[in-house]
Amino acid sequence: MNIKRLETSRLFHRFGFGPRPGEYAQALKDGVNATRTKLTTARMLAASFGTLTVSAFGFPIVLWFGGGEEALGFVYLGLIAGLTAVVILSITVYFVKERNFEFNKSQLPSFKKVSQSVARNYPFWIVFGSILILGSTTLMFNNNLIYFTKYYLDLHEYQGLILGVSSGVSFAVIPFWAFTALKIGKKNAWMISMIFLVIGFLIFYFYPIKTLNELLFILGFIGIGNGATGILFWSMLPDTIEYGEWKSGIRTESSLYGFMTFAQKGAIAFAAVILGIALTTIGFEPNQVQTQETLDGLKSLMTWIPLAGVSISFVLVYFYPIDKAFHKKLIQDIEERKLLNA
Repeated sequence: MNIKRLETSRLFHRFGFGPRPGEYAQALKDGVNATRTKLTTARMLAASFGTLTVSAFGFPIVLWFGGGEEALGFVYLGLIAGLTAVVILSITVYFVKERNFEFNKSQLPSFKKVSQSVARNYPFWIVFGSILILGSTTLMFNNNLIYFTKYYLDLHEYQGLILGVSSGVSFAVIPFWAFTALKIGKKNAWMISMIFLVIGFLIFYFYPIKTLNELLFILGFIGIGNGATGILFWSMLPDTIEYGEWKSGIRTESSLYGFMTFAQKGAIAFAAVILGIALTTIGFEPNQVQTQETLDGLKSLMTWIPLAGVSISFVLVYFYPIDKAFHKKLIQDIEERKLLNA
């Protein structure tokens, strides 16, 4: 059931994206750094609103349609989500128009040159590694939250509220992180958000959570850190594309976005497999009374693996070289090169 909830959440999460990453990157191609952050903020607000919607209303829908049979309720939830996606994606296809590009095949760089450009783009690999590690490790917390709520705290009837608060806080703080990134830079904002996550996960592990309000407070604190990752990642990634163009003279946005999307999906799938193995290792059995040893193991999975990912992400981004001044120089150099080659 948890996997079904995750996939349905991801389906709703896509609703706010509008154009696919390739068109999104192209739309930002000529944008300045501040404009890019603002556009990413609007994009992530819509995406996070989709996540918030299914988090808050997913379980009420499951319980309403399924009665005492949750598996049937998830079938109805999947149908509702699928039909809604068809409608929204149809609207997107109708209204989103792609640019007309005029070039011939000889103007396109060779696969070898594109590969070399990507390989030498070390800011991209920093962002790539940070979000990949962060996403695949924090999955251990997000996907186990339902189990923790049900078996550790016996608060299963509040799943909608719990997931709604967790997603709602992440949604609400997006403008804050956008403002922070504009004022102190994306790198510094990312590192501060990782500190929030470290503190939040440590509180989650060491504080003896007993009540619903205590859990909601801790999830809200973690949600503050979580709210930064989407907006900062999707506004940092185009900066790395321009770094690659500045370094090699080749713009590789399609390759980088495609590779990133593929890697993200693969990492999440791999992490889900590891999660299943980990749950089996600690003796977890769904719909059964769990031993205290299993519950303690579940809490450890939800804490130490995400903490490791957050810590690695913090260290990687520390070496991220593109700040506001450097990005301005990149754009100026690229434009001057275009004028010389015109």
